[in-house]
Amino acid sequence: MANADKHKVAEFNGPSYEHDSNTGLSKFYLITPTGNGNSLEILTGLLNEMPEFSISVNYENGPGAEWQDQLMSFMSSDLMKMSAMIGSANGSFKNLLKMGKWTKKIYAGYKPSSIGLNFRIYTSDSLGQSPIETWIRALNNYATLNSGNEFNLNSAFENIGRGMGNMAMTGNEATKIALSSFVSTKSSDDSSSSSKTEELKNESNKVAKQVQNFNKTIETAITNYLNRNKGHDYSYRISVGTDTDDAYSFWNGESTKALVKLRAHYLIQKSDIDISNGFVKDIGQWINMNTTEETLATANKEDIKFDVEKIFEDIKNSTSDEQVKTDIDNIKVEYNKLSNRNQIDNDILDDPKMKSIYNTINAIGNLADKVGNLIVGKYDKNRVFRRFNKENALGEKLWYLVLYPDAFFNKENPLIVYISDWEFKYSEESNLNGRPLYCDFKITCCLDQIYSRAQWYRVLAPGVRDRNSISSQISPFERLDPTNQEEEHKEQYEAQLAAEIAARRNRGAHR
Repeated sequence: MANADKHKVAEFNGPSYEHDSNTGLSKFYLITPTGNGNSLEILTGLLNEMPEFSISVNYENGPGAEWQDQLMSFMSSDLMKMSAMIGSANGSFKNLLKMGKWTKKIYAGYKPSSIGLNFRIYTSDSLGQSPIETWIRALNNYATLNSGNEFNLNSAFENIGRGMGNMAMTGNEATKIALSSFVSTKSSDDSSSSSKTEELKNESNKVAKQVQNFNKTIETAITNYLNRNKGHDYSYRISVGTDTDDAYSFWNGESTKALVKLRAHYLIQKSDIDISNGFVKDIGQWINMNTTEETLATANKEDIKFDVEKIFEDIKNSTSDEQVKTDIDNIKVEYNKLSNRNQIDNDILDDPKMKSIYNTINAIGNLADKVGNLIVGKYDKNRVFRRFNKENALGEKLWYLVLYPDAFFNKENPLIVYISDWEFKYSEESNLNGRPLYCDFKITCCLDQIYSRAQWYRVLAPGVRDRNSISSQISPFERLDPTNQEEEHKEQYEAQLAAEIAARRNRGAHR
């Protein structure tokens, strides 16, 4: 009797945890639609150990190595070797080996490692996890190949029939996209008479692009300059937009004249104290959004322009601070360097024939993108809930894996995985009722796609992905939780964060 009872132990009466604050980062969820797609299977577990993430880099032969392979396959073939050995009576034969500068490798993407989920569920107290029986049933049903995907002639012919039906529907959608693109291109070509209003609009569009590029480039130029010169406490903000004084009248409201002036708003601070805050006016004009075709026809093309030089000169003249004058000159140099690097020469588009060719090629590119998005749309970030996954079209299910929620990964955009293998093992010990004391699970998950940087950015928690935007003046080694830093680092962190928020609001108010 003693031998029969040797594995029996007292009933386990551990505590029940109902809140994430008691489980830390160990709680995870696996979620997938059930067979009929009308409900969800939500499995909850508490990890015994935190899974690690790693990425292995793949390399392949570069062009030189591939060319060497082609030569080697001929020069080192059995026939060539035999002829060389027979003809080399003086022992001059050399065994050719692939080596040297041609044998270079090039980067060929990466492969993320698998994600191991190891956890234990006690029969007497699941600690908030899904019951053992629920885990086993769900893994049997949705993490194992579905017998409905087994090859047979009926299923094969059914696939062909449904495939042709899907092709017809997809073809109809693609045709609609193509027709809309053709009509759009045709109408733009038909209306491409060089009327005065169209010339004015084209000129205004060029100015709009110049303004957009300026606002983007000047911000980068200021950041680059300040990062290289951290010896003073000056900060700068410059942005260009419509002159509201010209576009709006106190007595008449919004103006309807053909053109409105541009102005630049600038803010110069030293240790968060405003040194200079104002506007540079009369730096150009563009079309007024509230104008009419008749009013626009009275404008002159030469009046639509954008003067960048005036911005820097007027800001220099607005202050007597010599450090500011020096900084503005250096920021101007940095801006010109970036602007020249990013500038696109569009003079060729002034030729009507070349512009027509450009529009046609651009339309073909847009059409290809739209049709491509239509075809691969079923594999987007919502693919877990797409019909092909609900109906088990892949043979086994895709799952949402909610792991490290909002600490490392975004709870709203979980990882998408498939379960490559899984196992469970009951304990040899049993309780007073004869049931196993616990059950250990080992589940291996793999990402179903190779994630791009944009995809990683989508699944990362906001606090992780936005870490670098807090302040470009703090090195990555200093971007730590302010509660774990020395007091001066904490104050610097809070001050720069407040300054960045204020600057963003200021840019939005004057844009």
